[in-house]
Amino acid sequence: MTKITSILAVVGLVFSCLILIAQASNPPTSLGNPNFPNNLEIPAGIAVDLTLNKFSFSLCLVGGIGFKCNTATSTWDFVGPTGLLANECKDFRKVPDDPKFITAITFDTESVTNAGLRSEVSPDDTSTAIFTREAAVNSPNPSVDTTWLRSNASGQTGNGKFAQVTYLQRVLTTGGLPPPTSQCGSIYSNNYIYSARYRATLLFYVAK
Repeated sequence: MTKITSILAVVGLVFSCLILIAQASNPPTSLGNPNFPNNLEIPAGIAVDLTLNKFSFSLCLVGGIGFKCNTATSTWDFVGPTGLLANECKDFRKVPDDPKFITAITFDTESVTNAGLRSEVSPDDTSTAIFTREAAVNSPNPSVDTTWLRSNASGQTGNGKFAQVTYLQRVLTTGGLPPPTSQCGSIYSNNYIYSARYRATLLFYVAK
């Protein structure tokens, strides 16, 4: 190989790497990661009937779960979750430079037992859906991480992936628990709303 050929080969390799880097830094143009998480086993308590449904895509959620201090009962009452979603958890590292890596957001619903999700990949995907909790199981580390759960979808609107979803599973949770009940009324005053920060993977299913 001549010196010129070697230089051209190196230039070609560098150019190819630059193309790959540029592609990797581009925000997603569609909602969801189509790959099921490696080595994940779904507990029977939150399983989806796979004879009628099939896995479609996943999202990574980062946000908070609200709990209100009730000094009358010395408990933390569930308020509801809020959060931002990206196709993959690693995409959150790119959000400060380009918010378009956020592909969905939560929105308030009339009931604290429901959670709403809305696509942010518009105008190609304008879908929304409301999810109602059906079942829950303890996470592998329940003293630290919030429950895994299954929710059914309803009230779908718009065009896109959320409009087709039948079920959601929240798995691989990190954080999301309220403070000890002893702190309600001592450290935190009555009606104080505590946001327990957490991360989770959301799995979405559609009808076969």
